[in-house]
Amino acid sequence: MAVDQQQSELRTVPFEPAREQAAGEIDHWAPHGGRPPLARLLTEAGLATDEQIRAAVEEGSRTGERFGEVLLRRGAVTEEDLAHLLASQWGFPFLGNPGPASQDLPPDRAREIPAAALVSDGEQLLVALADPTDERLEQVRGLLGHDVSFVVVTQAALDRLLDEASGKAEADGDALAGGEPASALADARKSLSTIGEALELLETAVAFAEQQAAELAGTRASLSDTERRLASVTAELETARARGVELETGLQRIGELEAQLAQRDELLAGVRTKLQELQGTLEPR
Repeated sequence: MAVDQQQSELRTVPFEPAREQAAGEIDHWAPHGGRPPLARLLTEAGLATDEQIRAAVEEGSRTGERFGEVLLRRGAVTEEDLAHLLASQWGFPFLGNPGPASQDLPPDRAREIPAAALVSDGEQLLVALADPTDERLEQVRGLLGHDVSFVVVTQAALDRLLDEASGKAEADGDALAGGEPASALADARKSLSTIGEALELLETAVAFAEQQAAELAGTRASLSDTERRLASVTAELETARARGVELETGLQRIGELEAQLAQRDELLAGVRTKLQELQGTLEPR
């Protein structure tokens, strides 16, 4: 791939100068040379919380893993997210789809660094890294000179480039020896690549299943809580119904008493009438 074609795929992550750190704010993994700390870039990009970063730092100190490795394993960021942040941190372009690898870097040294040189027909050589450090940059410059441009790629892309460069070197060696192991080696390497892809798919499926299981557990807990509330509401409704029956019975009793009072009033009126008639009979004429 030509240099201009390579450069057309380069995408540099915008970088803004880091703001002054507030009291108590995380300042882990701050690099030299005025580059912003990776922890700050993560929080500013909204990819990880302070709690996630502190937990990753503590875990890395126990396991010996690098900060980014812990975040990747925990699923806090993706390989591409991390590559974008590292590109922003170092001021290098991010190359999402690097072209073929070249053998400008000896395969054994390329894996040792690790870094991969890219095929180009320009004057300046492109070298891809997944995790830039000052030491790795100096190692590359020591092998290729200082007229080198660096790009950041994902770890998966760098692994592919290193495999590709090693495959080319072995294929060239087999061709010079006049044998045919190159074809078998290529088939074996292709099979290994297929197995690797299958393992990645399996890991993705397992992660998805674990996420679904966690969501299902949350749904079950919410359903249990809803059932408890429904049982409580049902009990209150039954109590209200019982009170309604009592009230209806009381209203019927009140109606009966009102009827009895009406009969009593009618009887009293008749007694008064009789008394008046008797009184008129007893009065002298």
